[in-house]
Amino acid sequence: MAEAMTRHTTEVDTYHLGRFAPLGSRHNVRHWGCGAKEPRISQAAFRRHYYYLTTDERTGDVMREVVDADYKTTEIDPMRLASPRTGADSLSGARARRAGLADVLSATG
Repeated sequence: MAEAMTRHTTEVDTYHLGRFAPLGSRHNVRHWGCGAKEPRISQAAFRRHYYYLTTDERTGDVMREVVDADYKTTEIDPMRLASPRTGADSLSGARARRAGLADVLSATG
């Protein structure tokens, strides 16, 4: 069961191509029904134990693919559907974390 779930989250719940790569998507009743595209769903840490036990090459490839997924939140707001920005929006929650990450990235080049 753990192997099946690892393969499912690796291949189905992670975007490998397109605008949302390398983010992941939770799902509700319909697959990909949730608008949240987040790095926490695709993070390499979830696959680490499986990879170390099996040395599965595809899992290793995906772990390398998503290792910097958190930087994608500087381009795509994870809260864009749940809490659309308005003109009076202040930075709070995920947006504040994203803004902080953007500041760090711009300072380090």
